[in-house]
Amino acid sequence: MLSAKICGGIVLGAVGALPFVADAVPITPVAVVGHPAPGMGGNFDNVYNITINDAGLVSTKATVRNPAYNSALWIGTPTSLQLLVRMGQVAPDTPPETIFNDLEPGLPVPIGSDGQIVFEANIEGPTFPDIMNNGIWGGPAGAPHLIARVGVPAHGVPGATYGYYADFDFFSVASGRIIYPNQLAGGSITEANKYGLWEGPINSPELLFRSPQHAPGTPDGVNFGRFIYTQLNSAGQISFVNLLTGPAVTNDDSVSMWAGPRTDPHLVFRAGLDAPGTPPGVKFANGWTHLPLHLNDQGKVIFYASLSGPGLDDTNDSGIFAGPPAALELIARAGSHAPGTAPGVVFSKTLEQVAAPFLFNFDEIKQNNIGTIAFKGRITGPGITSANDEGLWIGAAGAMKLYVSEGYQAPGMPPGVVFSRIQNGGSILTPFTLLRLTDTDQIAFMTGVTGPGVNSTNQIGLFASDGNGNLGLIARSGDFMDVGNGELRQITQLWPESFNSVNQLSFLAYFTDGTNGAFIATVPEPGALVLLASALFAAHRLARKRRA
Repeated sequence: MLSAKICGGIVLGAVGALPFVADAVPITPVAVVGHPAPGMGGNFDNVYNITINDAGLVSTKATVRNPAYNSALWIGTPTSLQLLVRMGQVAPDTPPETIFNDLEPGLPVPIGSDGQIVFEANIEGPTFPDIMNNGIWGGPAGAPHLIARVGVPAHGVPGATYGYYADFDFFSVASGRIIYPNQLAGGSITEANKYGLWEGPINSPELLFRSPQHAPGTPDGVNFGRFIYTQLNSAGQISFVNLLTGPAVTNDDSVSMWAGPRTDPHLVFRAGLDAPGTPPGVKFANGWTHLPLHLNDQGKVIFYASLSGPGLDDTNDSGIFAGPPAALELIARAGSHAPGTAPGVVFSKTLEQVAAPFLFNFDEIKQNNIGTIAFKGRITGPGITSANDEGLWIGAAGAMKLYVSEGYQAPGMPPGVVFSRIQNGGSILTPFTLLRLTDTDQIAFMTGVTGPGVNSTNQIGLFASDGNGNLGLIARSGDFMDVGNGELRQITQLWPESFNSVNQLSFLAYFTDGTNGAFIATVPEPGALVLLASALFAAHRLARKRRA
């Protein structure tokens, strides 16, 4: 399905032979600054995010001036949003005169396949002087109810309440269930016993684990501490990160990752454990830079890890691991050959990483629900320069293939315009950033480009692939976009948000007038691309005949 383009013995890319073009991509405005905000009596002022599920339902958060500042959440179809909740609205299941104060604008709100939603918000009222009194609400979109909030009794812990607003940020939802961590408060709560993890149906979550419970499968003196980065899949399996505590725990091995059945998760990562697929004596190293891990619907996990042990240095001390929690595989490792490249080309650090060691050999690590893996890697070796040292790999465990790399011709752009690392304002934009991977093995990403005619106003592109792996251009900075009713605005920045399994990509676009908006792009079906290519070829031949 994917074909490789070879240049001088180096694989520069491996995309389909028939890319689509931006003109063939229908783009639907969903929420645009300056346009009316449904149900609010004013116009959108700033749009923060846009998600879309496989049923084509979207959610978006934005602020509105009407005339006062107001944040709100909408759901619906791309062309028919319905106001769900807004700042100032009475918060369900709270004391009288309690209202939503803030809807956490930066946190997207996915819509489940069953139509249920869960969102986090702050509240205020006569009994809540502190705006950090927040909680999570969920259920059917038309009738969300309180699930948990700071100050209310904590499920399964008599005499204790939920006590910390920030930990609700780590909730996860799937198939009508929810998982979330929090920190307890109350007369009997101490530093040692305040951390908990809850999971269950959205209507009735229950306490799963609480500190200082012994962490299963670890030595005596290793106990659960704070729970963060929770995740739940459609089969009811869970994953989480825990910051272990106890007399047998040090700063170097306190970070742990867990995944598996809700009541019996498996220890996936902790410094000192053997690293699968590596030579004897190689261990996982300190985990603070590795968070989080991802759990798919098959119960498989994927994560990045540093390594320690004999024969390791900064050229080969990290890797990607994936698979069932009890049977992990090494997917890629620094210092190993990069699939699809010339002999001697290996995964390695870039010059930026030498100066900034917090950057990784691998990032944008993704795994979909059918087990396909995608990641961005950096390479070095014969023929590799700063102009072609980053690539994007896709495939199954043990069969990763180079899909596209820096220096490759950017589809839909003039000849000589290639994927590239660029200076974007005060920061560096590396190729293939904000990678999205669907359950149909389609991808989308934002990237820089360089080449003839490229300058600071048109050096960013948003790309996506169709069902046959053909990569095409969705939109580009410097282009004018129809934001509705024929109104054109010039793009400065693009930000992919979510990509569903029926060819719909949600993204944010930012414009030269300081406004922004949320949009849905419908990626052409592969069959439609053949028809488009035939039409373009016929038009090209007709134009040649007319010129003759």
